Amino acid sequence: MLPAMRWGFLLVIVAATASAQDAPEAPERRQATAYVQQLRQGITQLVDGDATGAMTTFQEAIRSEPEQPEGHCHLAAAQRQNGDLQNAVESFRTCARLARQAGDVLNEGRGLLGTVQILVLDREQRTPAREAVSALLRYAETHGDTIPLPLVQELQQRLDSIIELDVVSQEVRARREARAAQTTEE
Repeated sequence: MLPAMRWGFLLVIVAATASAQDAPEAPERRQATAYVQQLRQGITQLVDGDATGAMTTFQEAIRSEPEQPEGHCHLAAAQRQNGDLQNAVESFRTCARLARQAGDVLNEGRGLLGTVQILVLDREQRTPAREAVSALLRYAETHGDTIPLPLVQELQQRLDSIIELDVVSQEVRARREARAAQTTEE
C-alpha cells in the first residue's frame, strides 16, 4: 500500500473508532436549546456541501456557548472542508482544550485527532505534526477505548519515518543540485 494511502487508512480507522463512542452529553441527547439547534443546522449545511454557511452557523452557536467544545469541533470540520486549514487546526485545538477542561473525553479526542489529521499531511508542518501526534499518544494511553493506542503508536512511527525520508530527500536534492551546478561550470 502506498504511504499516503496507509496514512489515509490509519486516519480513517482512528476517526471511525473515535466517532463510534457515545459522548456523555452529545448534542442529540441534550434538550434542543438554541445552541443545539444551531449545531444541527450547521451539520446539515456541512453535509449538504455548504461549508461557508456551516461555518457561519457554527460561529453563531459558539458565540452563544463559547465554552462548549462541540461547536469548535464542528467549526473546525467546516473550516477544513472549506480549505481553511490553519483556522481548522486552531478550532480543533480549542475543542480539545475545552473538552479536557470539561472532562469530555470524546470531544477531546476529536479535537486532538482533527489536529493530527490536518498537520500530518502538510510537509511544512512536520514539527507541529509530531507534537500533535505526541499529544494524541498521551491521550490514547489513558483513553484507549476512544482512540486505540496501537493505531496512534503506528501513526507516530510512520510520521517519524516520513520525517526521516524528508531529510534524506533534501540531502539527495542538494547533492543533485550541486552536481548540476558543477556540470554547468565545466
